[in-house]
Amino acid sequence: MNTSYLTTSEYKRAPTGIDPTSLDYLSGLSDATAQDAELANVIARASAWIDNYCEMPDGLYASVNTEIVPVFITKDGFLRIKPKNVPIIQLQSFQWKVYPSAEWVVVDLTNVQVYERHFEVMMWFPFFNGPALTIGNAYAYPVSAPYMPYLTPTETGKVMDMQITTQYSYINGYPNTTITNNVNIGDNFITVDDATGVIIGTTMTVYDGHNTEKIMIQGINGNILALTKPLIFAHAAGIAISSIPADVKQACILMTNYLLKEKGVNAIVLQGVSNPQMQKYDDTVDIDLAKEMLRRYKRVV
Repeated sequence: MNTSYLTTSEYKRAPTGIDPTSLDYLSGLSDATAQDAELANVIARASAWIDNYCEMPDGLYASVNTEIVPVFITKDGFLRIKPKNVPIIQLQSFQWKVYPSAEWVVVDLTNVQVYERHFEVMMWFPFFNGPALTIGNAYAYPVSAPYMPYLTPTETGKVMDMQITTQYSYINGYPNTTITNNVNIGDNFITVDDATGVIIGTTMTVYDGHNTEKIMIQGINGNILALTKPLIFAHAAGIAISSIPADVKQACILMTNYLLKEKGVNAIVLQGVSNPQMQKYDDTVDIDLAKEMLRRYKRVV
């Protein structure tokens, strides 16, 4: 999965006022490939800044993560889990145990309610080698006779403050990848570098200048994506295809601008001076605007 929120071609097309052919004034780089490599490095740093600001340890881009987290049972009998990374695309597995040497209790995922930023698991317990007891809504976790639907208030008090060790794997974030093979007008399939996070119904954007278009996925076979409608435009290999929100991409452009200006691009050169010196361009407007755009993506602990 591409960990940068922009490709170099996306940044070059943006109206930034920065000349991407002269990024490093002091090194004297003139080769276009070297300049592109330097631009990619700066974009990667800008993307890392976004991840840190949003407090997403594994990024806003789609990834697969496994976490082991201690959780207390709520008074209504649920485990409410807030993973470190959001949005949650798909919960792949969930299990829990009461103490370290106990065996894991694997939970049927059809009985787990998944939301964008958390998920809820209805708890049940074997009671003195007898019936399994649930807490809360009798219909939230299917049980069969001779199972009892509720714990008594006294029994509920005993387990309400119990700490449960949970382990879960999930897919989070927004798919963010590139096209690996040229595609033509009318094609119904696209091969991508990495299909992590792509599920049936995912909406993505092919970022290709004036040939930019939105697509929806109706099938996945490895890294080959089947589309609901044929492509309107032809696209070359290396073009970005992503579900990263537009405001996150714009924030990455703004932060890239700031980092490039910090290095001297668009700096002020004093004219009429025998030994002109490049002056640092100090402008935090780009950072402030980027933070405003990213505010709704920050993780709430």
